Amino acid sequence: MGKLLLFVLLLPFVELYLLVHLGARVGLVPTLGVLIVGAVLGSLLMRRQGARVLRQVQSGLAGGQLPDEAVLRSGLVVVSGALIAVPGLLTDALGLALLLPPVRRFVARRLRRGAERQMRSGGLHVGVWGAQGPAAPQRVERRTLRGEEDAEFSEE
Repeated sequence: MGKLLLFVLLLPFVELYLLVHLGARVGLVPTLGVLIVGAVLGSLLMRRQGARVLRQVQSGLAGGQLPDEAVLRSGLVVVSGALIAVPGLLTDALGLALLLPPVRRFVARRLRRGAERQMRSGGLHVGVWGAQGPAAPQRVERRTLRGEEDAEFSEE
């Protein structure tokens, strides 16, 4: 988590540095063109894939299942679209790398293994919430990787 936080904090400075250097080399108009084309491509990619992937992930989680690697890979296409849409050269490079099938397969496998480890150790719980009527207690079902169920009730 610390590495991710450091990356997120340093990313804007690295992006600004890269954009200034690109602008100095090729000029303002081509640099702005790269940013605009990246934003348009990224938004088109996210729109096309986003809703479908979200439905697949939600249905899998509702069943207590971790998303399979195909769904994770599709989700990574959406993430790549978001990275391409964010103005910057480094985020565009990361987004374009995620569009490559071998990179997507590698990242999806790593994410799934990490989530499985977290579920086994109890650090990750998958829950489904549903009201049984207005002002009624809500039943919260938690399923582990092996499908065991633990129910709790809470007043809302």
